[in-house]
Amino acid sequence: MSENETFTVDIPRAQAFLERCESELPKLDARLARTIQEREPEFLELGSSLQQYSLQASQLAEETGSLINLTSAEAMDSFRDELHVELDKMTALWSKAASDQNVQELTTIHDTVDVLTKTIDEYRRVVRALSMLGISTRIESARLGTEGRGFTTLADDVEKLAKRIVEYSGQIMEKVNDLSEMVEDTLSQTGEMREHQAASSQTIETTIRTNLDSLVQMADKSGVVSRNLEPLSREIASSIGEAVASVQFHDITRQQVEHVEESLQELRDLISEKEWHGNAKTDEVRDLVGFVGDVTGLQHSQLINASSSFNTAVVSLQNNLSAIAENVFSLEQNASSITASESGVSTLDAIEAGLKDVMKAMDDFAEQGESIGQIMVRVADTVTEMTHFLEDIEEVGSEIELISLNASVKAAHTGEKGKALGVLASSIQQLSQQAGGLTASVTDILGRIGEASTHLKSNAEAFMDTSQVTDIVTRIEQILAGLRRIDDEVDSVFDNIRQQGRDLGTSIESFNSSMTFHKEVCENLERGAVVLSSLRDEATDIVPQDKDESRPERLEKMLARYTMEAERLIHQQAFNKEGSCSSDGSGGEEGACSDDAEAWGDVELF
Repeated sequence: MSENETFTVDIPRAQAFLERCESELPKLDARLARTIQEREPEFLELGSSLQQYSLQASQLAEETGSLINLTSAEAMDSFRDELHVELDKMTALWSKAASDQNVQELTTIHDTVDVLTKTIDEYRRVVRALSMLGISTRIESARLGTEGRGFTTLADDVEKLAKRIVEYSGQIMEKVNDLSEMVEDTLSQTGEMREHQAASSQTIETTIRTNLDSLVQMADKSGVVSRNLEPLSREIASSIGEAVASVQFHDITRQQVEHVEESLQELRDLISEKEWHGNAKTDEVRDLVGFVGDVTGLQHSQLINASSSFNTAVVSLQNNLSAIAENVFSLEQNASSITASESGVSTLDAIEAGLKDVMKAMDDFAEQGESIGQIMVRVADTVTEMTHFLEDIEEVGSEIELISLNASVKAAHTGEKGKALGVLASSIQQLSQQAGGLTASVTDILGRIGEASTHLKSNAEAFMDTSQVTDIVTRIEQILAGLRRIDDEVDSVFDNIRQQGRDLGTSIESFNSSMTFHKEVCENLERGAVVLSSLRDEATDIVPQDKDESRPERLEKMLARYTMEAERLIHQQAFNKEGSCSSDGSGGEEGACSDDAEAWGDVELF
């Protein structure tokens, strides 16, 4: 006799248990249905939020990617090199206007004017000597009487010509004084230009070039930060993309719970269809209770697995989101390391302020250069006027020499009486020759002054031609505008990254901390598992598994009904330890159960 035949089922107890199943299974089925359905809005919100985070992360990645070109060393080096070139042009231009050569030329003119003054004074000596010789000639002419009458005219002519020399030399002296004032004025202005040049050169070196180098260094730092941000932002976008993909755990859990619901519903249908009331057959009641025990036990495992998997998936998602938030805040902090001053704003302001000072100095140079140029024109005009006066003096000297020559001839004709007059005439001739020598010296001096003034005028014309200054200033303004545009774009992108990173990180953290729905879902699933566990335990107490001979075959048929591999594995994990599912029905390797067993009734166990 088999154990099955010796085992007697407590029919009343079994019938009471089946009545309990009819009462509790509908409640459990309804609770499980609400567990997923009521959380559908939260799942949708989760998916929507993750999609939004994914979009924000992609935008963040695009922003960091745009920094690479903006902060490239090539672009900044190009602006820096161009600005250095224009600064060099500027320095060369005003160096020409306030060079040592100009000062040397002016000093030469100034010294030459002193020599000119002394040379002009020599005319006075000559004139005094001529006047004395004129008086002596008149006296000697009076002594000779009628024979010396012509020499009186000689004396008058010499005195008249001497007065003309005095007049012309006086006019030259006035011009010399004007020339001296102009040279001193120019020396003063050139000195101011040299001071401005030194100050501007100091500004260029200590403010503009230094800040420009600092700007490039800051741009390099921005470039390093942007290159570090780019892969981090890509990683964030990728991580959120993976998080979006991982939300499929909701569908898996829903399918598992739906399969449990369907299995329990079909179990309820089976209980309602089978005859177990009143005087039902013992075997049918026993098999039904045993089947209920197997199904509730299996669905208990399914709910436990669903709860555990769902909780693990959500916690894993939360951990991933926490890690993503940390990366986002790290990205935001790295972007915040480039402050307004470090992004070049204050440095650019300092460069622009320095350039404004330098360009103001250039305007002053242009005005001073124009003034010096005008003075040099006046110097040249003055030298020309003085040359005309010299020509007059030279002409007077020639007349005196001619008169003295005629007087010498006439004195020789007078004989011994005119010997003294001949000596006077010879002396007058010598003085005229001295005057001619002085005139030649003055002409040479004026030539040197004219040559120096020509050089100075040429240098000054560089500033009188304001087009050069305008071209340099315009180009510098264009370069600065380009630097400002890049800096504004870089600063704007960094601001966007900081703001987007802060918003994204804060949003993820807030959403992550508010994600608690999985706890309620798991609690409901575990409560359902408790009910199933209680039903399973009571069923196996009524019909012990080791007393149920039909159980191995029944489990094989149940295994064959699964359509999801995960549920097949859960079945094997739940029952293989009992050795009731193998190719020969006596236990064996996991997954060795037959797949072609016939269904037991119409129950879908999944």
